[in-house]
Amino acid sequence: MFGFLLFVFGLVEAIVSGNPRIRWFAATSLGLTITLLSRPVLQYVVLGVLALMAAAYAAWRIGALKDTAPHVKVIFRRATYALLLALVLPLLVIAKNGIYFGSWSIGTGAGAGLYYGVHPLHMGEEPYYTNFQYDVGHTASTINPATRGNLEIEADRWQKQIAVHMITQTSFLDNLRFFASKARAWLLYSPVENHFDPEWREKRQLQVILLCAGIGLLCQTALFRGRRAVVEIFEQLIPAPHARSGSCPVAWTPSDQAKGMIFCCVALVLLTGGMIAQFLPILYNARYNGAFLDPLFVILGSVALAMLTRHVRLLFAGNEAGQGNLRNLRKWPRAAGQIAFLVLLLFVHRAAGDWALRHERLSLDPHRLGPAAVVLNGDAFGPARVSGMEARGDNRWVTRDYLSELAIQVNIPRGLSLSRESVYEAIWRVRLQMRGDIPSACRDVAVSYSQPDSPTSTLPPRVFLSRDGEMHSYALSAGQSMRPRESGELIFKFTCPAGIEIHWGGAELLRSTLAEASRELVLHGSAFSPYQPHEPRLPDKKQP
Repeated sequence: MFGFLLFVFGLVEAIVSGNPRIRWFAATSLGLTITLLSRPVLQYVVLGVLALMAAAYAAWRIGALKDTAPHVKVIFRRATYALLLALVLPLLVIAKNGIYFGSWSIGTGAGAGLYYGVHPLHMGEEPYYTNFQYDVGHTASTINPATRGNLEIEADRWQKQIAVHMITQTSFLDNLRFFASKARAWLLYSPVENHFDPEWREKRQLQVILLCAGIGLLCQTALFRGRRAVVEIFEQLIPAPHARSGSCPVAWTPSDQAKGMIFCCVALVLLTGGMIAQFLPILYNARYNGAFLDPLFVILGSVALAMLTRHVRLLFAGNEAGQGNLRNLRKWPRAAGQIAFLVLLLFVHRAAGDWALRHERLSLDPHRLGPAAVVLNGDAFGPARVSGMEARGDNRWVTRDYLSELAIQVNIPRGLSLSRESVYEAIWRVRLQMRGDIPSACRDVAVSYSQPDSPTSTLPPRVFLSRDGEMHSYALSAGQSMRPRESGELIFKFTCPAGIEIHWGGAELLRSTLAEASRELVLHGSAFSPYQPHEPRLPDKKQP
């Protein structure tokens, strides 16, 4: 984070202040070098920026960009040199790795990031969030038992190959939904984090709302009052001259400084969007979100808040005599309007947060779990035991009490081991139907197993049921407290009002075979499908 903040601070300070001193560009170059060598998350963004700067330079040379101030050219030229200088050491590291190790990259790890980032069982997020394991080492050792770790160069290449194959074998619409959910996570933090640490989501959501409101204000101003009015808004944000230290070697008018602020804000918005786009195919984790996106959203959200409260600020700003303007009645209506608008934004923020807590979940796609094999089919599931429900026949019950329970008997054949050594990753797939006037709390169903391999799970196992009245399949991890140690009961606990109809449609226990399928892909080029075409079913009824 230090290198990234140093990079952003140096560029913003040089551009906004109009003070192209070497120290700001040196800070920019040093910060970018540190960032690229520690976490090469800006490598593609930097290449895109350099391409845009080359296009701008070419436009200047042919005269397409006229009336450009010499001072702006100095900033542009020094910024270009700073970016190029920042690439020298990373390029030397890449050359060294390519010559000595045959890997033309700064380091390994990108393959694991891509592997986890598109892994259907993990939903592209930390396996911690779905109670699965970090299986990339297991996959690499399955491909070649001599592999000493997933960070080996050869293993890194395998992981990239597997990730690309999973993307290409997934339909366009499923990829679209999958990466849209990841974009939401990068933008607003993961739904899982929203439930166990909602402060992260609350802060980011408020920043996003302020940013959207600020962009809307600028678009409205430009549309109805012209571009000059947009510059005037930023001029009102410039601090008083005595509040700044140092002096600018070149005359930098408030209008020039406001245009510099506009340029920096647009650049930071594009940088934020570019980083989110670059993060989409890699593993989502809160560390990257907090270290690389939080600083950008804090800056942009603060600027947006300053724009939305500029009339309130002007009421309390000092005039030439050092006195406030509280008696200026002409400014009160606009200030009151801005305060009312901010109160409205707070209501929107609260409503959006409440909606997210009720409706947003990180749920597995029961029909796209990666290659898997059936361990227990429908015949292993016996009769149901219910509590707080009344039977309606044909595996249907109606809730009577607010707290009710449905427990399905699970019969594990003698000699079948479901331990981690035998079944590395296991998945429960169940079919349930819910009908009635269903509140949000009723949809969130806690799941447990009566004879688990482990007493606890990282996060409480749950399924989030649909309330469209149709039978649906649902999937969740069968690891930790959901991994069967022996025959027992699969238990669903409902918090529903009386009169909700629950229909049980069957279940199965799957074993992920991604490691074996990846071995066949890498060694023999055999493609695999991430889809499960069949559905869990009820046990076959025995004929009398």
